[in-house]
Amino acid sequence: WKPSSRHPEGSDVWVASLAGSPALQSLTQNDTPPEVIPGLFKLNPHQRLTRARFPNGNAETSQWGFASLSRNQLSIPGEGVSEWTKPQKGKMPTFKYVNLQDPTNPSGMVKNDSAMKDYNTWGVGFGGVCSTVWGDKDSYWCGNVSAGGWAEVDRASAIAGQLQIPVGMRYNMSYRPPADPNKALGERWKDTDLSKAVIHAWHSQSWAVHMFRVLSNDPSKGTMDFTEGSGGQGGRNWCRCDQCGYAAGWCGQHQNPPVKTDTRLIGGSWYVENVIEELDAEEEWFYDTENELLYYRPNRTKIEIGTQHLPPPNADLIAAKLKNIMEFRGSQNKPVRNVSLIGLGFRDSAATYMREFEWSAPSGGDWALRKGGAILLEGVEDMTIESCEFSRLDGNGVFLAGYTRDVDIARNSFEWIGEGAMATWGNTNDYDATNGDQPRRTTVRDNYIREIGLYEKQSSGWGQAKSCLNRIENNIIFNTPRAAINFNDMMGGGNEVVGNLIWNTCRESGDHGPINSWDREPFLTKVETTAKPSFQPKVTNVDANFIIANYGGSQGIDNDDGSSYFSIKNNVFYSADGFKMDYGGHDSVFENNLVIVLPYDGQNCYNVADFLPGHADIYRNNTCVCGAFPDRIPSGCGSPACGLAHKHRKRKERMRQHSKNSRHHSFQSSARDMEVVGSAADCNSSKAGSFVSSYNRFYTPKGNASIKCAGRTMRLEDVQKIFKTEIQSSFSTIPESKTIVCWARRRLAAAISAAHAAHARHVAHVSHSSSHQMHKLLDNLDSDVSC
Repeated sequence: WKPSSRHPEGSDVWVASLAGSPALQSLTQNDTPPEVIPGLFKLNPHQRLTRARFPNGNAETSQWGFASLSRNQLSIPGEGVSEWTKPQKGKMPTFKYVNLQDPTNPSGMVKNDSAMKDYNTWGVGFGGVCSTVWGDKDSYWCGNVSAGGWAEVDRASAIAGQLQIPVGMRYNMSYRPPADPNKALGERWKDTDLSKAVIHAWHSQSWAVHMFRVLSNDPSKGTMDFTEGSGGQGGRNWCRCDQCGYAAGWCGQHQNPPVKTDTRLIGGSWYVENVIEELDAEEEWFYDTENELLYYRPNRTKIEIGTQHLPPPNADLIAAKLKNIMEFRGSQNKPVRNVSLIGLGFRDSAATYMREFEWSAPSGGDWALRKGGAILLEGVEDMTIESCEFSRLDGNGVFLAGYTRDVDIARNSFEWIGEGAMATWGNTNDYDATNGDQPRRTTVRDNYIREIGLYEKQSSGWGQAKSCLNRIENNIIFNTPRAAINFNDMMGGGNEVVGNLIWNTCRESGDHGPINSWDREPFLTKVETTAKPSFQPKVTNVDANFIIANYGGSQGIDNDDGSSYFSIKNNVFYSADGFKMDYGGHDSVFENNLVIVLPYDGQNCYNVADFLPGHADIYRNNTCVCGAFPDRIPSGCGSPACGLAHKHRKRKERMRQHSKNSRHHSFQSSARDMEVVGSAADCNSSKAGSFVSSYNRFYTPKGNASIKCAGRTMRLEDVQKIFKTEIQSSFSTIPESKTIVCWARRRLAAAISAAHAAHARHVAHVSHSSSHQMHKLLDNLDSDVSC
């Protein structure tokens, strides 16, 4: 190591030449990303280092999502961009479309169960403008029948051949970011070559982080151009100001007078990395590819540095090379069988978020994936991954691709993961999944999962795409940027989600839940009816889970667009809205759950839309405590205490804005009316296709429960009389906290005990520490069953 001549004296930045070293030769062999060193780790203590970036932040601990309280110190707000460059209009993708309502459709089977007609069709698109970001893979979002929340943006983009993923940007040269208000961006980068830099930017709806490699830049104009294939880490287009102006206060639509013709793309907060001039914080690094020089600033105090310019005391650094550490590849006809990985450690895999054209949307959910992980399984049967440690992997932990059967992932720990802990992606022939070329009958049990999605925020502990008949049991999942468990589609169904403990999810995002599902794209299988194929999936059971939907989570289970055939029973949901089934969902049951609602977005105990006759949802025998805390807790907060502190800070800020002579100051709570416990598109129980709700217990602050029926708010007793629904349902004021806690204890203890008894014949032995912790918790919960 030698002191860096490119940094001020005393900055403690060091440089080492790797020219001619065996390590460098190894890194440049075979399949290598454009960056020779995509990630760097310390050997002892084991630690992930941060590539030089602005604003400064720790790759592992910095939360910079849309609701994160410190995001403006860790990223540049959206208004720091004058304009994200829209791509040129190009060739329309090739569309595939099948109307499944038509009895003459080529599948031979009819699907007509959703009130949203587009969910009774199948369609994708490929090629054309979509190939410039996602390659030539099929994508639901490049088709002409995409439907659901904000899907009109994607559909219009595909039909017009006008993609809305930026190909460059012009930053606001006069903008002074909160992280360093003493220097405008133009001044900051006036002599900086930003080519080869990487931009991390939130999607306009804060659903995903998109990464863009800078191809060239012009500091005099503040412009950057991105490489082709950049930005594919999310599956969907960005919004324009004229489409989603509410998402950006700087849009012309908010100016005075309004500029309604503003069609700029909306991006969220962003930061830039891989810039040598930004190497100014401890444990940052930069690799100069052309000159084969590694720069590094260690973490030590000025006293440790002294006056002698001593090199870093710990020179044992690990440059990540392998994107997949172990691969097991067979086929459906010749699978790899009976392999067990027990007690192994996996660490330091290479970052994969900037592998252009390898990301795409696997199915009709919002997410994009790339096939890869520290362990990649494809064409395997009877595989066991047990008691292993997955730590500081820059990509996924375990990935199941194509055909797999009876994989058991048990008693492992996943910590500090760059993308998801575990994910699946099967193969289909368009809508036809009867070939069985998908991951099926995977068991995910007794795993300990935390601190994941460090780079790609649209990541989960378990992310499922084109897979079915999986059991997710007894896992502990917390500290995630988005959902803990995500179903990108419901192909085949038949999943079991049982006995999981989940909290601190959606810490950097919103419009989501601790468990999230979509079912926009139908698939033909023989899972539900083995005699002949059907588009109807087998029911997925969500049973006996304890879920805290704090931070940006809304419902404990966000059954989003098209989600159907769920049985959600015997769960305890805290800080959560209850049952959600909108945008064409149907045929689900929400029963015997305890829901403790804190003010969030007004959906409260339930919110359901329209149904076709014979396909309505059922909400039955639930206990819903609506408004257990008086004020809305911001998405960036994980607890009522944080919410109160945030409230007081906002109050002080508002008071400071008033004149000193003003005597009247008030803080307006953002909490919605907690007396409105539910909302249904149609409450008339005698009408075919109407929502069925009965035998429920509602508790509200004033004890005046009401229901919103077709937009009209009515008292619960009037709904019972007029519409003959909510039969035997009751309402009262909120009981004491100790009573609510006792209800939770009893329900959890009884539900999980029953669930384990029912499954005991399938499980020989459960002894992992997470399972032990869960049972110890339940023993304590059951110690006082008298409420």
